[in-house]
Amino acid sequence: MTEVQVFKVFKGLGYQPLPAFELSRVCTRYAGFVNHLDLEKYTADGGKYRVIHAYRKPYLGFLPQGSPTSGALANLVSRRLDERLSSIAMDAGLVYTRYADDLALSAGEHFSRAAARSVIGQISREITKSGFVVHGQKTRIIPPGGRKLILGLLVDGDEVRLSREFRTRVENHIRGVEKFGLQKHCSHRGFSSLFGLVNHVSGLISHAESVSRDWAQRMRERWDSALVASGWDFPSC
Repeated sequence: MTEVQVFKVFKGLGYQPLPAFELSRVCTRYAGFVNHLDLEKYTADGGKYRVIHAYRKPYLGFLPQGSPTSGALANLVSRRLDERLSSIAMDAGLVYTRYADDLALSAGEHFSRAAARSVIGQISREITKSGFVVHGQKTRIIPPGGRKLILGLLVDGDEVRLSREFRTRVENHIRGVEKFGLQKHCSHRGFSSLFGLVNHVSGLISHAESVSRDWAQRMRERWDSALVASGWDFPSC
């Protein structure tokens, strides 16, 4: 999510343009693949702050992965979109849920594939209008009896279970830090910061604790030991 979207959140909460702009820059990180920002349109305040030269740089920031403010800000940015998608789902007799950028629509037994495609079309149009992009290759219609995987959790049985892919993902991160150290594993996996990696893996383990406590506890102990061995001095959760 972009710095402009975060700016609009703070502006909508009642902040004046300058503090909203400053807060949006504090909470986002510059992404090198974007090098232009229409500041006149962004600030909507002409040249009032031209004297602050650092604020005139046309660089666009994004919410960084793992930041303590990113989750809450992302939810605030998505609030109205969530309301519209929930309304579409409710009209179709579905239940809408979202975690970060993963969306799920749950139906009862009598819901046709044609109806599912129609709802997906409506959802996709709303997402596009909000400035986001639907990942078509990750969009799935899962029929009754199919393997239902949401956020690394299998929800197609009598109880929720961790998927093998989720377990492998966590174990590979821990093994990578154990073998190569935190810095090398962070670079190899393409994380922008050590905090981002640590918070990501710690979040996965916390996510697993409500489903498979014993396994998650073993992973937490290994993860904490790997971080200590790498010289990490901050809490992992």
